[in-house]
This record gives sequence, C-alpha cells and structure tokens, in this order.
Amino acid sequence: MFLEKNQIEELINYSLENGADFVEIYNSYKIKNTIVITNQKKEKNIIENGLSIRLFINSESYLISTNNFDIVAIKKNIKNKLSQKSLARKKKNEFMLGDLVINGQDLLPDDFNVVFIKQNIDNFVKTKNDITNVTLSLLTEKNTVFIANSLGKYLKKIEYHYKLDIVMNVKINDTVKFNYYSNGVSTYKNSLNEIEVFDVLKNLYNRIKKIDNVEIKYGYLPVVLSNGIGGVIIHESCGHSLESREILIGKSILYNINKINNNKLTLIDNPNIESLFGSYTYDDEGNIATKKELISKGIINNYLYDNFSSLLLNKSTNSSGRKE
Repeated sequence: MFLEKNQIEELINYSLENGADFVEIYNSYKIKNTIVITNQKKEKNIIENGLSIRLFINSESYLISTNNFDIVAIKKNIKNKLSQKSLARKKKNEFMLGDLVINGQDLLPDDFNVVFIKQNIDNFVKTKNDITNVTLSLLTEKNTVFIANSLGKYLKKIEYHYKLDIVMNVKINDTVKFNYYSNGVSTYKNSLNEIEVFDVLKNLYNRIKKIDNVEIKYGYLPVVLSNGIGGVIIHESCGHSLESREILIGKSILYNINKINNNKLTLIDNPNIESLFGSYTYDDEGNIATKKELISKGIINNYLYDNFSSLLLNKSTNSSGRKE
C-alpha cells in the first residue's frame, strides 16, 4: 500500500504546523522470495509494507514507523511524538511536493531455473561419496519506495536484488569441513542465471579437500585483501567508523583524525558501479548517488553523511542515507 500525493502533503504540512523543522517520509513495499535447495526445495515469500516518518526539530531527530496507513491515526502519532518532546511550536507553511521523479523499471524479475540447479547439485554429489550436504539459497527481492520531504522532493524508486549462496560440507578424516560461495547483483535482470553452478561446486569441493594440505606459517607476513571477504574486513575495521551515525554517538575512532598508519590504503565508496550488489542510483533519502573517496593513501578525506548528520555536523550530505 502507498500513500497518495495529497496524503503525503497533508502529513508533511501537519508536521510542520506542529513544530517540525524538517519532515521526511519513506513508504516502502518490498517483495522477498527465498528459495532453499538441499534434498528438497523450500520456498518462502515475504511482503514487507510500511511507512516511516522522520521529524527533525532543532538538533534532534524523531522516527515514527507504522504499517497502519490510516491518516487520522498517523496524525495522532505525529502530534504525540512532537508534544512528548515539549518542542512543538505552531508554524504555518504552505507546502506542496514537486513533480514525481521515477527511477528504475517496474518489471517482473527473471525466473531462476530451480529444476536445473537442483539437477546440477544432485549430479555432482553423486560423483563424490564424502560430500555430506550442499545447500543453495537464492534471494530475490523487489523494493518499491516513495520518498518525500518538506523541501519538495518526491521520488519513486524501484530496486531489485538477487543473492545466491552455496554451502558445501565435506567429511575429511571423521571431521566435517565446509566452504561457501556467495554472489549478488542489484539489477532487474537476474544475471546470476548465467553462473555455471557445476563449476562452482567443483571449485568449492577442491578447495575443501586442500584445507588439510595447507602448511601454516607463523611470523610477520604480507597480507593481500581480495574482493569479497576482503571488503567485509575493511567494512568492519574502518567503514563503520567513517559513518556519521558513529560520529554523532561518539563511537567513531577515525573522527578528527587526519591520517592512519598505512599510506597504501585508499578507500572509495562508489554506489554507481552498475548491477553490483548494494549499488544504487538514489539513496533512501532521495539524493543522487555519488562516488566518495573516503581515504586516500592513508589520509582521511571524507565521511558518510545523510541529511540529518550533515545538518548537525555542518557538512554537505553525500547520498549516504540508507534505510533497512
């Protein structure tokens, strides 16, 4: 369910009249389908439909989340939220949304050939008597969002996400060991259909079988971070500390620090790389996605700002507003 344009304008006007300095509405309808294949196919469909309203007052932000689309009930919730903070003050604002901007294509997602994939798994497992289990999981997600705010922004965006995970268990010397494959895309066309699943299974199996033959060396060793898990390590070790949310709550270890120890590290956040899992054209506040060089040869150049944090920290937003 989605709010009509006049309903969005009514809620924004009501919030401004009751004391809010800035209002942002995020109305999402997400269809998630998960297929899990082990010895049999399991399928789960989930629909998430909800509305969030964020109210900015002075230097504070308040969030209302609901799946009740009754306008009277939403207004009551807004008034209660503002009055609780004892910050409400009467304001008069003639507010109207701008023209609707549409981003993304409203298409039916491609079907994944589940029967063929299951046959590939069964055929491969039959050739190996030490494989105890292979599990394949495919997530298909379509998210349709309307974003509006009291600056007149009005955006509809449609996003598609596909994620394929394969986990294999192999029994080696009475011990079960495992390896996994993971890949994802953000596009209405499911290019994961082109993956040679049989080759993926063969590579997983070969890597597991080599585990016991790896000689472990100790000492100071050079470390090379590949994509995939290397990106996760960077994300956890310094990515979070570059988020303005962490700065605002005083948990960023990289804020107000000019340089880190390693001058070989350059870190770029680029949501514009087409089709990659996590890429986007507009962020969840309706700002056009931009490429950001966060760290350049060990020098910290930038942080990830959304609308609210950019106001508080006196910075420009750089399209880093994400909602989950």
